[in-house]
Amino acid sequence: MIVALGRDYSWALVTDPARTSGFVLSRTPVLSSTQWKSVRGAGCRRSAGGTRPPGMTGVARHRSR
Repeated sequence: MIVALGRDYSWALVTDPARTSGFVLSRTPVLSSTQWKSVRGAGCRRSAGGTRPPGMTGVARHRSR
Protein backbone atom coordinates (compact mmCIF):
# COMPACT_ATOMS: atom_id res chain seq x y z
CA MET A 1 0.00 0.00 0.00
CA ILE A 2 1.26 3.46 -0.84
CA VAL A 3 0.78 5.71 2.19
CA ALA A 4 2.67 8.83 1.03
CA LEU A 5 4.24 10.27 -2.12
CA GLY A 6 6.76 13.02 -2.68
CA ARG A 7 5.28 16.03 -4.46
CA ASP A 8 7.42 15.31 -7.50
CA TYR A 9 7.00 11.52 -7.20
CA SER A 10 10.71 11.17 -6.38
CA TRP A 11 9.90 8.92 -3.40
CA ALA A 12 7.06 6.81 -2.03
CA LEU A 13 6.37 5.49 1.46
CA VAL A 14 4.83 2.01 1.23
CA THR A 15 3.64 -0.60 3.72
CA ASP A 16 2.11 -4.04 3.73
CA PRO A 17 -1.67 -4.50 4.27
CA ALA A 18 -1.12 -5.44 7.94
CA ARG A 19 1.06 -2.34 8.36
CA THR A 20 3.80 -4.33 10.07
CA SER A 21 6.60 -3.12 7.81
CA GLY A 22 7.32 -0.15 5.63
CA PHE A 23 9.75 0.95 2.97
CA VAL A 24 10.81 4.13 1.24
CA LEU A 25 11.13 3.73 -2.52
CA SER A 26 13.19 6.33 -4.30
CA ARG A 27 14.01 7.19 -7.91
CA THR A 28 17.58 7.94 -6.81
CA PRO A 29 20.02 5.90 -4.69
CA VAL A 30 20.20 8.63 -2.02
CA LEU A 31 17.54 10.99 -0.66
CA SER A 32 18.46 14.56 0.21
CA SER A 33 18.02 15.74 3.79
CA THR A 34 14.95 17.71 2.68
CA GLN A 35 13.42 14.59 1.13
CA TRP A 36 14.11 12.56 4.30
CA LYS A 37 12.38 15.24 6.37
CA SER A 38 9.35 14.94 4.09
CA VAL A 39 9.36 11.14 4.40
CA ARG A 40 9.65 11.30 8.19
CA GLY A 41 6.92 13.93 8.35
CA ALA A 42 4.63 11.79 6.22
CA GLY A 43 5.30 8.77 8.46
CA CYS A 44 4.50 10.77 11.59
CA ARG A 45 1.26 12.13 10.09
CA ARG A 46 0.24 8.63 9.05
CA SER A 47 1.12 7.24 12.47
CA ALA A 48 -1.44 9.51 14.13
CA GLY A 49 -4.08 7.99 11.82
CA GLY A 50 -3.02 4.44 12.61
CA THR A 51 -1.04 3.65 9.44
CA ARG A 52 2.33 3.23 11.12
CA PRO A 53 2.32 0.75 13.99
CA PRO A 54 3.63 1.89 17.38
CA GLY A 55 7.31 1.18 17.79
CA MET A 56 8.04 1.14 14.06
CA THR A 57 11.36 2.88 13.57
CA GLY A 58 13.09 4.19 10.50
CA VAL A 59 16.26 2.50 9.35
CA ALA A 60 18.20 3.95 6.46
CA ARG A 61 19.55 1.32 4.11
CA HIS A 62 21.68 1.93 1.08
CA ARG A 63 21.92 -0.78 -1.48
CA SER A 64 25.29 -0.87 -3.24
CA ARG A 65 25.51 -1.74 -6.87
